[in-house]
Amino acid sequence: MPGLIGYVTSEDRPLSPSLIRAMAQPMVHRPTYQVQTRTEGGFGWGTVDLSAGRQSGFTRSADGRYILVWFGAIYDTWVPREGGLAEVLLKRWTEQGVRGLTDLNGEYVIAVWDSVERRATLTNDRLGLKRLHLWRNGTTFAWASELKSLAVLPQVSRAIDEQALAELLTFGHLQDDRTLLRDVKLLPPASVLTWRDGST
Repeated sequence: MPGLIGYVTSEDRPLSPSLIRAMAQPMVHRPTYQVQTRTEGGFGWGTVDLSAGRQSGFTRSADGRYILVWFGAIYDTWVPREGGLAEVLLKRWTEQGVRGLTDLNGEYVIAVWDSVERRATLTNDRLGLKRLHLWRNGTTFAWASELKSLAVLPQVSRAIDEQALAELLTFGHLQDDRTLLRDVKLLPPASVLTWRDGST
């Protein structure tokens, strides 16, 4: 499934581009999928899309402070017909803050990195139609549209959430924010999550 990945660390070291590429690889189910990955200091992100820019994009503010990455579809009338959606979303962010990204009609996930405050902000659509898996430890926070993209990280425990497994076998789907990995959670629908210096 196409989607979004991200990785941020509070450690004072640059990320390896190969780490972000490794996270993206499990989501490339077809050779026609387009992968874009980038790293900047302690922040890395990537998108896997059906074709370049069709359901995803990223941009940086003119002063270099903010990076915005999105995946999905937004159906509001102000959405540009041909590209440029990332720039419009970033403008809404700089003018209205997170409120500018929470009243959208569609199915989407958006990540904003503030390089000055070293803060990552994630938000999604009202129904949580675009899923986002989350994992964090003391110094690192990572997210991905697919669970297996987080499972490639050596720090992520492979311990199974037994309650989630029981729910899956009983009901055919998972409940609440649980995933099959105990240390990985789902971003609930209509959520805003902020990570800074190891805490959310």
